[in-house]
Amino acid sequence: MGHTATIRAITTAAIILCPKLPPLGLRQGMHNPRILLRLKDILNAPSISGKDNRIRVNITQSLILDALKRIYIDGVNTVFRDSNRYPKMPSMHCLPINKTTFWQFGAIFKDKGTIKGIYSDHKSIFLDQLGLYALEDPIKARAVRNDFYN
Repeated sequence: MGHTATIRAITTAAIILCPKLPPLGLRQGMHNPRILLRLKDILNAPSISGKDNRIRVNITQSLILDALKRIYIDGVNTVFRDSNRYPKMPSMHCLPINKTTFWQFGAIFKDKGTIKGIYSDHKSIFLDQLGLYALEDPIKARAVRNDFYN
């Protein structure tokens, strides 16, 4: 009917540097999507289900009241109007704040079905977007790499 389907190849990428990642990086084998994280798992965690049961009670009260507030917002606001006793999710084992460095690459429209296309892809990433040119002087090349990672 005059319409021709067209397939477009696009590559996207990002570099993420996070100090809390394992030294060898994340591997797909570390994640098992068949194991679901259940509320019971959170409530029975050692730091919650230990001798001090107050944390568990605070979590339960907070979750229940938040659910009730979604349905009966006026009633919950009336009950806790003049009070700071509204149960809040407790803060436990807060992780230190670390800056995660992130570079998002632009889209690359190259055909990766050919060696030429793969080379074009790599050229776009390493040369055009990251500017990682090989320098004649290895000392300068090291300085450029150090500037990139710092």
